[in-house]
Amino acid sequence: MTGLGLILGPDEVDAVQTPEGLHPAALFALGLALMTAEAALFTLVPIELSQRFLKRAWPGVAAGFAVYVIGIHWNNGWLGLAVSSWIWGVVTGAYLLEHPVSRGRAACQAIGLKWTFWIFAMAVLTAGA
Repeated sequence: MTGLGLILGPDEVDAVQTPEGLHPAALFALGLALMTAEAALFTLVPIELSQRFLKRAWPGVAAGFAVYVIGIHWNNGWLGLAVSSWIWGVVTGAYLLEHPVSRGRAACQAIGLKWTFWIFAMAVLTAGA
């Protein structure tokens, strides 16, 4: 959804389907929960498992990239792949830079960045409504 908000034109915003009767605040909260899960599943968990068992972060980085960008966003076209790659790169890069200082702070920063992308996507989607 974040990548979708960045690549949709104003005339395509109406094509985004939301469940009937879902309050915008509930959709927003659901998005924040989803972004938290995405940050955990595609950045934190693969890197931490890779560092624990393989003693290097890069296999986890590659696995997170493959699953998030190629596995999930493969049908969004080239622009969607580029946007999701950029988002994943920013979140993962920030996590890797902060990780040596504090794992907790790195995790909070990764989740906060995903939330920022979600808030931006919601702003783009609702601006045209």
